[in-house]
Amino acid sequence: MHPFRWAPQSVAASGTLPFDPVPDTDLELEGHFYEPGNEPDAEILTVSPEYFRIMEIRLLARRTFTPQDIPGNSTALVINQSMAQPFWPGEHALRKRVVMKDWGPPLPGEIVGVESDVKQDSLATSTQPAIYYSFAQFSQSTLTTYVIVRCASDALSLAAAIRDQMWSVDRDQPVTVLPIAVMSLRGGRPRLIPWWHCGTSRPSDAFYTDPQTAKQNCGRMVYANPNLDETISRLPAFENAGADVLFAPRLPDLAAVGGVCVAVLKPVNFMVGIKGKSFSVAGLAAAGVRRISLATSLYRAAMTSFLDAAGELKDAGQFDFLNRRVTTPELNELMRI
Repeated sequence: MHPFRWAPQSVAASGTLPFDPVPDTDLELEGHFYEPGNEPDAEILTVSPEYFRIMEIRLLARRTFTPQDIPGNSTALVINQSMAQPFWPGEHALRKRVVMKDWGPPLPGEIVGVESDVKQDSLATSTQPAIYYSFAQFSQSTLTTYVIVRCASDALSLAAAIRDQMWSVDRDQPVTVLPIAVMSLRGGRPRLIPWWHCGTSRPSDAFYTDPQTAKQNCGRMVYANPNLDETISRLPAFENAGADVLFAPRLPDLAAVGGVCVAVLKPVNFMVGIKGKSFSVAGLAAAGVRRISLATSLYRAAMTSFLDAAGELKDAGQFDFLNRRVTTPELNELMRI
């Protein structure tokens, strides 16, 4: 799963990062019947077997992924508490079968383990039901793969080694290496863990982040009891450590954005993508933001249009979406073909 010959116990892979948007899907659950349109749903995460240990996610029942979870064997599913308890109240979720419906052909799987809840979306919101799939058995693939390298200290010195190891597998693969400080709440005592995520993407996705830019993420707003003052107090430390761009995710309003911007000298990045909290370019510029990233926003906008068109064709047998489409000559002009 990983190309790193050094410290493999510190390396994991994931299809998403904590506090990034996570796709969800409708499900069929063994022993349950739901009216069409009322099916349960859950967030879908793809990870390597090492992910749970690297991210300190506690195993509650049976097992996580093993080398035997490969194509040809029954698809193994690990779920969180927020899925196990409400979907199978008063009984064990282990060995129950779940079918994922929306991503291509139905994908059946069997629950082999239950993990403790973690705040994937935000610590300001409730934890959603979630299913973890092993990369080895998830044929639907993902747009981006993040290689997570956990280290004890001096994370900046590892950037070149990480990039070289990735390129030893595929020299043409776009690679972005970014340092992030992640808060661990194990034992109820917050502490910072230095780690890297290394995003490998298809060439069309490579524009998201300049590979030469170290972006420091100060995520205090996504933990329990969000505290803007504490977020602002942490940012100068990252600035002094050499971060080129600073990022505090999920700021609640433009006043908070402005408070972060005036507290530091380095440029502040704002990531749009959260409904109701993705402010206008003019508003962000007025607040002092110097850089705006889109995450998966354009991809999700394109998929929304695709699903609207497919739904119109399937449900109404109409092609009115063609009246709203961009024409081939317009695309050719845009791309200067």
